[in-house]
Amino acid sequence: MLGGHRAVAIGACVAGGLVTGCATPIDSGRQGSPTVESRPMRDSAPASPPAGLADLPDPEVRADPKSRYGNSPYEVFGKRYEVLESAVGYDEVGLASWYGERFHGYTTSSGEIYNMFTLTAAHKTLPIPSYARVTNRKNGRTTVVRINDRGPFRKNRLIDLSYASAVKLGFADVGTASVRVETLLPGDVDPPGGLQTSYFVHAGPFKNRDRANAARVDLAMVGADPATILAVEDSFMVRIGPLSTLRAAERLKALLVFWDP
Repeated sequence: MLGGHRAVAIGACVAGGLVTGCATPIDSGRQGSPTVESRPMRDSAPASPPAGLADLPDPEVRADPKSRYGNSPYEVFGKRYEVLESAVGYDEVGLASWYGERFHGYTTSSGEIYNMFTLTAAHKTLPIPSYARVTNRKNGRTTVVRINDRGPFRKNRLIDLSYASAVKLGFADVGTASVRVETLLPGDVDPPGGLQTSYFVHAGPFKNRDRANAARVDLAMVGADPATILAVEDSFMVRIGPLSTLRAAERLKALLVFWDP
């Protein structure tokens, strides 16, 4: 995976024929809980969104434990989905949609309450929770999102973003956008206020620290240095960098395709 530092219950839910993230009704005993009858028939943007959504700070990328809910294999519309064991190395291009008013205040597949004004997303197979940088390929805008829901289940959709994420990426008014989705590990994103731009590349995963350390030594011999070892869930990764340019990171990433640990 190329990680850039930049100072940069499961079921199908259908809204007006468009399959979106899988928010479900929250406990009906909760004060102010919306009922199924009160939900709008079609999804929509909020009538009066708060100011500043386009400038929301990215969520902190953390090593969160896997959610108790939303990480088992599941089936929607006759298709079975296997959740990935790890988010490491995921980098895909596809079509993004967003979901908003219809699902606001309902539980997601993780059991968390969906808030359309935060930077979250739904994905079919990435572990819950995980973090990803999403880039609008048309205008270059980026945001980091926390994946805590399942969907979208429409055939040509890669990711379903919260309304706020769509605003930040500049496509809330058109509904869909071509995006790049790159998963992130802790340390892949500069802390708030960081000014330096740098890049990291990850190799692995490895079953134990000794194998990861041996790989780190081998990689140093071919110029992949400096490198550190990260513990990620039940495995280990070699993190190479910081690298000062995207070109250097892309060249190293291409080299690792042919590297045989």
